[in-house]
Amino acid sequence: MINRNIDHYRIIEKIGEGGRGVVFKAEDTKLKRTVALKFLPQHHDAEGELRARFEREAQTAAIVNHANIVTIYGINEFAGQLYIAMEYVDGRTLQEVTRDLEREAPELAARKRIAILLQVCDGLSHAHRHGIVHRDIKPQNIMIDRDGRVKILDFGMARLFGVRHLTADHVIQGTLLYLSPELLNGAEPDARSDIWALGVMLYEILGGRHPFHGPTPEAVIHAIIHRDPEPLPEPLVPGRPLLERLLNKAMAKAPGQRYQSIAPLAADLRLLLEEGPAPAVNGADASREAIRIAVLPFADLSLRQDQEYFCDGIAEELVHMLAKIDGLRVCSRTSSFQFKGRQVDLRSIGRKLNVQYLLEGSVRRAGNRLRVATRLVQAADSATVWSEEFNGLMRDVFRVQEEIALAVISSLKLRLLATDRARLAKRHTVDLEAYNLYLRGRYFWNRRYEGGLMKSLDFYQQCIARDENYALPHAAIAESLGIIGLYGFLPPQPAFERARAAALSALEIDPELGEAHCSLAWVSNFFDWDWNAAEAEFRRAVQLDSSSATCHEWHALFLAMHGRFQEAGAAIHRALDLDPLSLIINSVKGLIDVFAHRFSEAVEQLKRTLELDANFLLARLWMGEAHLFQDQPEAALEQFQQVIADPGKGMITWALSAAGSAHARLGRKREALDIYGQLEAIARQRYVPKTQMAQIFFSMDPDRAYALLEKALAERDAFLPWALSSPHFDPLRGQPRFQKLFDRLVRPPGATAAKPASKRNGCV
Repeated sequence: MINRNIDHYRIIEKIGEGGRGVVFKAEDTKLKRTVALKFLPQHHDAEGELRARFEREAQTAAIVNHANIVTIYGINEFAGQLYIAMEYVDGRTLQEVTRDLEREAPELAARKRIAILLQVCDGLSHAHRHGIVHRDIKPQNIMIDRDGRVKILDFGMARLFGVRHLTADHVIQGTLLYLSPELLNGAEPDARSDIWALGVMLYEILGGRHPFHGPTPEAVIHAIIHRDPEPLPEPLVPGRPLLERLLNKAMAKAPGQRYQSIAPLAADLRLLLEEGPAPAVNGADASREAIRIAVLPFADLSLRQDQEYFCDGIAEELVHMLAKIDGLRVCSRTSSFQFKGRQVDLRSIGRKLNVQYLLEGSVRRAGNRLRVATRLVQAADSATVWSEEFNGLMRDVFRVQEEIALAVISSLKLRLLATDRARLAKRHTVDLEAYNLYLRGRYFWNRRYEGGLMKSLDFYQQCIARDENYALPHAAIAESLGIIGLYGFLPPQPAFERARAAALSALEIDPELGEAHCSLAWVSNFFDWDWNAAEAEFRRAVQLDSSSATCHEWHALFLAMHGRFQEAGAAIHRALDLDPLSLIINSVKGLIDVFAHRFSEAVEQLKRTLELDANFLLARLWMGEAHLFQDQPEAALEQFQQVIADPGKGMITWALSAAGSAHARLGRKREALDIYGQLEAIARQRYVPKTQMAQIFFSMDPDRAYALLEKALAERDAFLPWALSSPHFDPLRGQPRFQKLFDRLVRPPGATAAKPASKRNGCV
C-alpha cells in the first residue's frame, strides 16, 4: 500500500493495525494536508450488515465537532473495501505519555495526567450532549499531539465491532479492562459507561496498574462485577480524600450511583488541581480582574410559545449560579433582559453591558421532554467560544442548569473551588412543580407593577403549599411585600409584618440567604425605624450575596435617607456595575442626588434613565420632584401629569401628592385642595399614605400638615422616614413642632417593633 494512490489520497506509511482495522498516514493531494485512513479489516468485508453499521457509525462520529475529538473527513470505498478519512494526529497515545511521565516528580506527573484527562472530559462531554456515547474509552484511544492537545479516537467503533470480534489476547489487554459491569451483563451503553471507563483510566494512569485484573478473561469479568479496586498508593496528589471519593463514584458498580454526566466529574478533577496556579484565560495573568459575563434571556421554542416564564427562569437561575463563582462578574438579570425580543447585535449588547462574554440560549419544552441549546460568545467579535445542546426530561432541569454553569466555567478556564462546587450543587427544592410555581412568581415580580406584585404573591403561596421548606419563595414573599408596603399598595402594618414573618421563615430554612436578610433590613428601616438593626442586616446581606444588585441598591437608598451620601454613592455604583441598564437602580441614583440636593445632576441622571424607557414612571416622578425643588413647578407638573395619566402602574397617589405640592408652591390653593380631595376619595377605597397627603400642606397650611403627619406616625407610614433627608420636608425643618415629631421618628416609643418568633404557619 505504501506510495499507492487511494482516490485522491497518497499512502505514506502504516501507523497502526489491530482487530479494528488498519490505519495509514496519507496525503490529501487535493487539499494538501496530512490525513489518516482507517480501513475495515478485509475479513469483515463480506458481512453486509457490518458494512452498513460501519457507515452509520462513521456518519455518527462525523457529527461531533470538537477540538478534543478527531475530526472525520469522509467515508469512502476503494476496491470493495471501506475506509474512513480522518484528522491525522502527530503525537503519542496516553499509554506512551504516561510511561514518559514516570521520570518526573510524582505530584507533577499526577497533575499532568489529570490535566490530560480533563481534556478527555471536555471532548466526551461534548459528544454526550449530542447523544453520542464512545463505548470504548481506553488509553490506546487517547492521543496527545505535539502541542499537548488531547484527541479522542475511534468514536462509535466499539459498538460496531463488539467484544465478540476481538481475539482473546486483545480482550484481556484492551477493551475488556474498561468495560463497565452493566455492559458485561448485556445492557445497552450510555454516558455512564464512558464515565466508568474514565474512572478506570484515571486509576490506571495515577496508580500504574489496572484496578481490575486476573489471569483469564473470566477472572477479569468477575473482578469488574464483584470486587472493589485496591486503594491507590500514597500520596499521589493533594486532596487525597477527594480523589478516593471521585474514583469510588466514577467506578460505582450501579450506574445510578455514578456521576450522571461528565461535567461534575470534570469539576471534581479540577478541584484536585486547585492548589496549583489558576489557569489563565486567553494568556492573561492569573491575577487578572474578574471576567465579566451576561446571561441573555433564553428564547422560547416550544410549539405553543407558552413557556416564557420557564425560559426566563432558567436564564435567571444561571445568573444566580454563575454569580456565586469567584473570578466571575455576572451582569444582573434586569440589565441583560433589556434586550429580550429585540434584534440587537451581540457586540453592541456587550458594549452596553460592559461585559466580555455573553451566554445565550433557547428552550424547547414538549410534554415531559426538555431541550436547552446554549452558546457562549465573545462580546468583542461575536465569536463562539462554546456551544452545546442539553437534552433530558423535565425532572432533569436542575442537573441541566448545573451542567450549563459548569460548562461555562470550564470554557472560561476558571478554577472551581470546593466552596463554589458546593454552591452550584445546592438544591433549594427537588419538587419540580414547586420550582415551576416559583419561576412564575419571579416572572410577575420582575414586572414591578402593583398587579404583578400581587400576582407573584399568589404563585409563591402555591409554591410553599407544595414545599414548605423551600426557602426562596419565603424570601421572595418578603421582597414583594416590602415593595408593596413602601409604595402603599397595602397598609404598613399588615404588609411589613407579613414581610418580616416571611423573611424569618426563609432564614429558618437557610440562615445564609442574602435576599432574606436584605428584606429584614428593609422592614427595619421603613417600618421598625430601627436604623442600627437595618444597617446590620444590610451589611450581612451584602456580605452573603455581594453579586446582588438589589442588595446594593436598597443599601444605597438607606444610606442616602440617613444623609450618608458618599457611602450611598459607592453602594449605588456597585449596584450599577452589576446591573448597568436597570431602570430602578438608575432611577434610585437620581433619587439619591435629589436627597443630596444635587437637583441638576438628578435631572440629568433621570433623563438618561428615561432614554432607556420613557414609560418608567418612577424616573419621571422623581425627575418632576427634582424640577420642583429647583423652583421649576411648571416643569415638575408636566412630569407629574404624565404619571397621573397612567394609573394602572400604582404610582397615582404619589404623583397626585407631588402635583398638589407643586400647585401649593405656585399659590394655587384651589387646585391643591382639589387634588387633596381626589386623594381623600381614593383613601375611601384603599390605603393612601398620610405622608403623601400631608405634603400638599407643607407650604400652605402647616397645621393641617402636622395633623396628617401625626396620623402617619401612628400608622407607621413607610414614607415618614424619608423626612430624614427628603427635600419635601425642607419647608418644615427648623420648626420646633417638626423637631418634636422628628425626635419621635428617630427614637419612637418602644424603639423597635416586636419581632415575632416566626413562623411558617400561614405567615402571608
